[in-house]
Amino acid sequence: MAAFAMTRIRSLRRHSLIAFVLTIASCSESGTPVETVVPADAATAVDASASDGGGSIDGGGTAWTPVAEPTNGPLMVWGALVADIDPERAVLFGGTTATAFGGTTLDSAYLYEWIEGGLVATEIGSGSGPAARYCGCAVHDETRGVVIVAGGRDLEGPFLAEAETWELDLEANTWHRWSGSTPPATLGCMLAQTDDGQVYWFGGASPSGATNTLYRAEGEEWETVAINGDAPPARYDGVLWADPQGLLLFAGSAAAFNADFYSDVWRFADGSWTRIDAGEGVRGRRVPWFRPTGDGFVFHGGLDENMNPMAGLYRWTFEGGFEELSVEAPLEPRGFAAALPTPEGYGAMLSGYDGDGPVREILWLR
Repeated sequence: MAAFAMTRIRSLRRHSLIAFVLTIASCSESGTPVETVVPADAATAVDASASDGGGSIDGGGTAWTPVAEPTNGPLMVWGALVADIDPERAVLFGGTTATAFGGTTLDSAYLYEWIEGGLVATEIGSGSGPAARYCGCAVHDETRGVVIVAGGRDLEGPFLAEAETWELDLEANTWHRWSGSTPPATLGCMLAQTDDGQVYWFGGASPSGATNTLYRAEGEEWETVAINGDAPPARYDGVLWADPQGLLLFAGSAAAFNADFYSDVWRFADGSWTRIDAGEGVRGRRVPWFRPTGDGFVFHGGLDENMNPMAGLYRWTFEGGFEELSVEAPLEPRGFAAALPTPEGYGAMLSGYDGDGPVREILWLR
């Protein structure tokens, strides 16, 4: 397995800007790509040169509507960890303001909520909490009333010095670090909670490469889940979520570039992974803006195999597969945007990375 080169980001010279952009926009290091832990099935990967096809459809007046900026909370940040609380609230932790000229990584948590049609952000979490990070994973454990935060990286290198899991008690407003061990694949990890209250971790990358291991939280430990049959190809920077039937997985890549990029859809239920017939595919991607819907999901952009931000808004349904949505004033390419729930419509997009740095924009898709 190839390992990540652990470079430090120091002062920047003009001739090094391109290399730096590749580094900060990857959730990994640009020197050596992540390798897959298991060989990727060529039939599972969607070739990056394939058409973004699926055909345009009438979005029924669907449009990105600007949202007034809240007085608190980061406005230009990408790679933040986001956990939905309910249709009107989410917790955002960390993220980075990095550009080719430098930047910072954040260590604050904010509760974003819709109040009387406006977006309000309030800083939460008292006492000692997780170190600054971006490109990790988070989920709301509804059963226990906590937000679980794990993984990520900072601007010093593609991995934090120590793999760790934290939780934020929303009632007590305090942080607690788990006493148990954390899986090593902390970069671009994915978390989700199923309807029976179980919290799962899938994939991510470590210095050894990307993985397709599935874990389940047991107390303050992550235990490996035994799988019947084949699992999805190893990946990080994808999307994991749940519906009443179990877990669902979409997108991600085996490495930052020169690797398989995916647009496949998988379900985990009753101990087995099953690939869902997704219909005519779109280009594989990682870190898209993503919101689940009752019959599938919608997504925008992401990063391609050359680490370039992508454009285009798509919908996927269990019955119809992929369809491109026509929207008023389509967005410019971007990835790493934070996806927030909304009381109506599809969801909201906060900031994102456009190839140069963070975008100052909050938009509501409805």
